[in-house]
Amino acid sequence: MGDDRSTHTPGGLRRTLHERIEARKAARRARAADRQLEHRLREQLRELGVEPPLTVEALCRAVEKKRGRPVILAPKPLSVHDPQGLWLETRHHDIVMYQEHTTPWHQRHIILHEIMGHMFGNHRADPSQRLVIPGLTSAAVRQVMTRCAYDTADECEAEKAATVVTVWADLLDEVTSIAPTHPELRRVHQAMRDRRGWL
Repeated sequence: MGDDRSTHTPGGLRRTLHERIEARKAARRARAADRQLEHRLREQLRELGVEPPLTVEALCRAVEKKRGRPVILAPKPLSVHDPQGLWLETRHHDIVMYQEHTTPWHQRHIILHEIMGHMFGNHRADPSQRLVIPGLTSAAVRQVMTRCAYDTADECEAEKAATVVTVWADLLDEVTSIAPTHPELRRVHQAMRDRRGWL
């Protein structure tokens, strides 16, 4: 019952072996891409001079200094059917729109998706993408990156970037907020508090 005897034939065994090899290759490529992304994020956060604990305000100030242009954060009551975040690159500003009606933690994640994912991932918008932004003409907007679905490589990478930075920030906040009493733990705690940079 349910026995697929085709896998026991020479041809079936070759197909099964080939599928396993391909799956392992895909897994290795995914791990390599994740390591490359983490390296990129670590270097960029260091270049920006952003230290934990991470705040959106400090990140935006560092981005403004790096790019030489204001970063405008614009919370909006976005519909569930709309993108939950947007990065609008105009001639003179970077505008990050994000969902107003959600938790602060989620808002930070959306902003990280747009900044550390799209902006610092050098992602380019699809030329066929057309969004009408109230108050901005199409000539004023260089490109629009939206956070809506994760069916493209750029969107998947941006979401991973936001998740990695969020996990790092939350972990470092957790470690450095503990006040241990044992001398050995105190030394480890102090080392983590003194550590500059990211994991």
